[in-house]
Amino acid sequence: QEVAFGFGCPKVLAVVLILLCIVMPSLKVDPKAWFTTERTFLHWARLATLFAVACAVLLTTTTPDLVSDSCAAVVGVTAGIILVFAYRKHQCRVEALNTGGAIRVRPEDFADSAGALLLAISLTLVVGVTVAVPILVRSISA
Repeated sequence: QEVAFGFGCPKVLAVVLILLCIVMPSLKVDPKAWFTTERTFLHWARLATLFAVACAVLLTTTTPDLVSDSCAAVVGVTAGIILVFAYRKHQCRVEALNTGGAIRVRPEDFADSAGALLLAISLTLVVGVTVAVPILVRSISA
């Protein structure tokens, strides 16, 4: 009794299906992906620049104390983390586009699932420190 496609053994069919999945051509990348990759990197870099400017403003326009220095440190570190994340994601995408089919391009290479989480955590951390440090300093000094 034949299982499917004229193969007499289900194991042979399973091996053939696995080989077909491996040999299948990789995902084709539209040429617009180059511009999308650059645009996404520039958006993340602009956000990192805004954080860096906020850090510089906190350091230069406020009186040097624990509150402004700690807030500036958190904002500055957040700017660095966002910029490193954006650069690494950009490099990963460019490398996937430059291979020309030599390596398999996965749709996950062009999805930015961690970006929203990184942004939410960094903004929460910045706002939390900006609110919490002055409260702690007032409660300690009182």
